[in-house]
Amino acid sequence: MDVDKILLQMRKDKEDLDMKLDQLKQLDVVILEKVVAIEKKQEELGRDHIQLVERVDRVEDQLKQSTIATDVRVEGVLEQLREEIQEEKRKILRLCNIVLMGVPETEEGLREAESLMKVLLPSWMGTVTDNRIGVPNSKAVRPLRIGLSNVVEKKKALSSSGKLKDHQCFKHISVRRDLTKKEQAEWKEKAKVYAETRTRGAKRRREEGMENVSQRPRSSGIAAVQGGVLVEVEQNRVTSETQNVTKGVLQMMDFN
Repeated sequence: MDVDKILLQMRKDKEDLDMKLDQLKQLDVVILEKVVAIEKKQEELGRDHIQLVERVDRVEDQLKQSTIATDVRVEGVLEQLREEIQEEKRKILRLCNIVLMGVPETEEGLREAESLMKVLLPSWMGTVTDNRIGVPNSKAVRPLRIGLSNVVEKKKALSSSGKLKDHQCFKHISVRRDLTKKEQAEWKEKAKVYAETRTRGAKRRREEGMENVSQRPRSSGIAAVQGGVLVEVEQNRVTSETQNVTKGVLQMMDFN
């Protein structure tokens, strides 16, 4: 009787192990797919880099056969291509980085950053070095650059940044991508366009609201005044929110 129980338990344990093994195999497939996607992205960046180098070589060969009148124009094209190559290199160097905004420039701040990284990546075993971006500035805390092992870790850290809202001790810190100066400028421009669009939309809604109020009967004068006040309050709220969003984005992106 005991032997039957033991055999039954062994069969159950084997089924549990087989189930866990299947789960591990499925997880292995998912990880492999992510690794393949990352390698594909790296290969694409490598091909882009080679193509840019080849373009520079072709333009340089054409430059040797061109006349003095075209030298200035070709040199401008070369400079643009060189800058494109450098920009791609800068992007590759930042591919596995994240940036922490608002970390105090002290030893305590670095320890705080390490604790934050454990929230983003519980299995993270790295150390935080004082790798600040930009020159020292007494008016603002410089961003802190963190280098991760691979792109998968970087994406996981960024996607986990929402967990910080559950930790009051990190409420002054935000997590961002490590952007080049060109990417920062593009984000600033997008922020300005967004703010202008919101402002124009709010102004149009206010004008439409005031027009509707002015068309109401005289008997509802008090309601009309109240409606106008509400429209004005709504406009001020929208404008204030837009300005705050824009200011936050511009401050967030303003580093080297």
